[in-house]
Amino acid sequence: MIQIVRKVFIKRADLADAEWSELPIVPASATIKIEVAPEAAGLLQTSEFKAKLSRKHPWLLCNLIVKILLDDGETVSCGTADLPVRLSIEKATTLDVTFKHKTRADM
Repeated sequence: MIQIVRKVFIKRADLADAEWSELPIVPASATIKIEVAPEAAGLLQTSEFKAKLSRKHPWLLCNLIVKILLDDGETVSCGTADLPVRLSIEKATTLDVTFKHKTRADM
């Protein structure tokens, strides 16, 4: 299921006292797709995120923990200090960021 993202917050995964910072996403441009599938070791959750940014953020190339606020009020978290999120960046007429994060599903 693809869900619409309202806000995205990031913090540096490599700093213990890091604070959250909002990513400057273009309104209605961000989506997240979450898939849970059985694997040999249990359930695997794959989260795929895409967004257009209105400007650069200084932490785009850092190891991150990402908190995503969906349009229905639900919050999705991706990344930890041990298994951080790394953004892929594509710069054309817009600044596009994406990530694909896999982790054990907590169900």
